[in-house]
Amino acid sequence: VRTLRMSHVGLRDAEVEMLAGCPRLAGLSALDLGGAGFVTDAGVDALLASLHLAGLTHLTLAPWMGRITAEAKVKLRARLGDGVS
Repeated sequence: VRTLRMSHVGLRDAEVEMLAGCPRLAGLSALDLGGAGFVTDAGVDALLASLHLAGLTHLTLAPWMGRITAEAKVKLRARLGDGVS
């Protein structure tokens, strides 16, 4: 699996943390959580810390980017550059 689209499924941080810890997602390059709804800095931190998602180059959180802090957005941009939306 190179791309996983889980938009509009109502994921919360706990589910995002489970995704981040899933070894079967190693090699994933694009993750779409757009419209996840309840992802906060904790979910972002889990994604960024995941060894399994080290190859991630594209992450979609829009339109829920407003739910995470400016600090988390800076971390996302530092890791993914223009690959985050």
